[in-house]
Amino acid sequence: MQSKDRNFLKIRLFCLKLVIASICFIVLSITSYAQGPGGDPGGDPDLIPIDGGLGFLLAAGVGYGVKKARDFRKNR
Repeated sequence: MQSKDRNFLKIRLFCLKLVIASICFIVLSITSYAQGPGGDPGGDPDLIPIDGGLGFLLAAGVGYGVKKARDFRKNR
């Protein structure tokens, strides 16, 4: 009897997660259409903007290097 209840709860939890994920996907899809036309028609097409993504990548690399250095010193 308990295994049936446990399976029912697992199925119910899975359905709840699926519904929440679907709602999040729909909301994010709707908000992505809310942006107007982008781009600067008078801008230089040869320039590539460097935004925050490069900063996050650099910070992750530094953090990974510090971790590796600490692990190396600890194992030595």
